[in-house]
Amino acid sequence: MGLSEEEQRKQRKYNKELYFLDQTKCLLLTFVMLAALTTESFSYLETAIEHLVPSHSWWLQAACFFVFYCLIYWVLGFPLKYYRAIVVDPKHEILVRDRASFIKGWVLSAVFSTLFSVMALVILAFILQYFTTLWPFVFVLFLAIFLLIANYIIPLFIEPAFTKYSHLKNYAPDLYKEVAGMLSKMGVHYSKLLVHENANGSRRMGAYMSGFFNVNKIVLSDHLIKGLNTNEVLCVVGHEISHLKNGDHWRHLVIEVMTIALFIIPMVFLAQQPLLINALGFKTESSYVIILITIITSRLIFEDFMNLFRNFFKRKREHRADAFSAEYNGSSSMKSALIKTYKNNSSLAMVHPWYSLYCYDHPTLPERLKHLDIKGSRGALS
Repeated sequence: MGLSEEEQRKQRKYNKELYFLDQTKCLLLTFVMLAALTTESFSYLETAIEHLVPSHSWWLQAACFFVFYCLIYWVLGFPLKYYRAIVVDPKHEILVRDRASFIKGWVLSAVFSTLFSVMALVILAFILQYFTTLWPFVFVLFLAIFLLIANYIIPLFIEPAFTKYSHLKNYAPDLYKEVAGMLSKMGVHYSKLLVHENANGSRRMGAYMSGFFNVNKIVLSDHLIKGLNTNEVLCVVGHEISHLKNGDHWRHLVIEVMTIALFIIPMVFLAQQPLLINALGFKTESSYVIILITIITSRLIFEDFMNLFRNFFKRKREHRADAFSAEYNGSSSMKSALIKTYKNNSSLAMVHPWYSLYCYDHPTLPERLKHLDIKGSRGALS
């Protein structure tokens, strides 16, 4: 597999620590939600918001309630994120960040994620209020448009404001010529190849494609370029080009809409049932509070199952992208690039296939290497 027993042991130790932090956060949030429900804290909050916000501004009341929840969510999660960034990641040589840059990044992440979430929530409130019977269909349409706009605005305005990018042509001219030659063989005319320099102190090797229409781009981390040889970098770029050629970003958008809709719509219907409202001690007319609480608490329970739905579709595209890149750059270089990347990032390599499907949107290293071997043997037989 390319990883020694000692390297696998280090990976397992690192991922156990991450798993412990994630589960601690989940349990902490669950405990706070249960405590708030049993002590009727949400009812008190609802009353306070009704005194502050006019009763006809249903959407504004919902937004205020959700902002308060987001504040609790981010404050509770801060110590665990801080411990990971300042203690765990540096210990395993994954990330080196000073406290000031971490806090800055945490604040920006909290502000923008809350802003986009509240925007989506406000529009959902309008949809529920004015489309009483057709709201599920309107919601799906809105969700698709909202995600499309977000994926257009973020790469165009938000990412460049907080991230230092260099064009690959300027950062590594010789490498860019090699990439251009590969793209020519593929019949692809694409020039938006960027390098993420000094990615907040991260030592991870990474590459991704983001954006739609004329703002899509392929981004490589500077650590990846420094840690891989030319053929291996070509394999990584070829992998991302496969996603672009096959329209995987559009497929991911559809999957994301389906996943969120299949979760939100049943929860909204459930939250409107008088039995549930009375059981939790709320006023029947307090629809926005019970809807939000139902969605929030259900998300804590069903989030992993939502990820399972996403992972099932995404993992197939990863195998396809690996095979596509290997056709042009060789299976051995593709395997070497994968091994070096997994080793550098301390990505867990040896896990049970069911656990892998449940937790990861990318296949594990053995799965990807095995799939490349199968594709290679089929090519040889044909």
